Amino acid sequence: MKESLHYCSPAHGGWGPIRMTQLVPESQLLFCCPSACFRHGALGAFQHGYKNRMAYLYLTREDIIRGYDDILLEGAEEYLCRLEGRLKVLFLFVSCLDDFIGTDLEAILAELSERHPDIMFRACHMNPIAADTKLPPLVTAYQSMMSLLPIAETKHRAVGLFGNNVKLPESSDLRLLLSRIGEELIELPDMEDFASFQRLGAVRAAIITEPYAKPGASRLAERNRIPALFQPVSYSLSEIKQNYEALGQALGHDFSGELIDWEEKAKAEIAKTREALGELPLLISDSAVRRPFALAETLHAYGFCVREVSLSKLLPIEREAKTRLSESLPSLRIREALAPERTLDYAQQERSDTLAIGSEVAYYAGSRHLLDLASDEGMYGYDGLIRLMRSLRESAAEEADLRTSIEAYGGIV
Repeated sequence: MKESLHYCSPAHGGWGPIRMTQLVPESQLLFCCPSACFRHGALGAFQHGYKNRMAYLYLTREDIIRGYDDILLEGAEEYLCRLEGRLKVLFLFVSCLDDFIGTDLEAILAELSERHPDIMFRACHMNPIAADTKLPPLVTAYQSMMSLLPIAETKHRAVGLFGNNVKLPESSDLRLLLSRIGEELIELPDMEDFASFQRLGAVRAAIITEPYAKPGASRLAERNRIPALFQPVSYSLSEIKQNYEALGQALGHDFSGELIDWEEKAKAEIAKTREALGELPLLISDSAVRRPFALAETLHAYGFCVREVSLSKLLPIEREAKTRLSESLPSLRIREALAPERTLDYAQQERSDTLAIGSEVAYYAGSRHLLDLASDEGMYGYDGLIRLMRSLRESAAEEADLRTSIEAYGGIV
């Protein structure tokens, strides 16, 4: 991928550090930055419904020149007074300019913790300049979230799911299979209060579905001496089976006998969907799935017509799948979603008889059909594969209202 001027389409949405930290119950967020930095985030707060859980502290040019350690401390105090103690956690966000100024955030947090021992304080950096480093904003924000969880000597009979921002449905095979052996599935999006959130720190095994969650969740697992399984969402029958084998080893249970029915159901849905779609071209966006090349490889192996992959950044876990696809499917088109020339795509093309998996590639290609999925939300295991197949059939049967889908998706914050 070329590093150059970036274009972000109206369909570029999903989960950023600000929205993700809002998953922590009984938390508030104070963003300290110049006015230009908070316009996008403020609009996102309205779009995603958490405008009452965050505030902005405006820093002037004079503040930046003189240094603003005292201003951050005073601003946090004022915000806490307005909230009247109705919180357990305060996330203190700073913008990328702080990477150059070097505010002593640890000292500020220590002072706040001394004044308010019943509240936990964490610093987060909204610094896009670190996007191509080992510690981009999503990674460090998730690490801050995981650091809120205590070291647990006593473990629940439960498995924690880390990295998913939307709760798995009740039909989830993971939820049902764990329940049959007396294990609970604990997920961050399902937490109603801070006490229930802290139960995530007392699970006896961790499944990590997102690369950005891996450093923070792995560190938690190491602290609590529990196995951590890195299992990004997959729609491959063989990979799903391998994931359950690894989970079974971690829990001391063999799931193989219980997976037969699930695999047969999934195979039947694949066959039904392949027949329904015929040669309808599929376009895949990394706004819809974290591993677009892995999905393209899987769908191609299932017999679907895969035409294009659109992505903003090639993740390390995708490199092997991309290499294999260059040999097995040399006709595959790769579209760089952030390239400046994308500004011309929508204006120059007509609506195409294609099925887009993800709003972003649908916007670029003018697809008539859209599977409106974002970041593998709510997907995992055989149930995720089954619901993907059903959604493909439903999407192929109707013409998409792309404008409505983009508005519902909301900007990324």
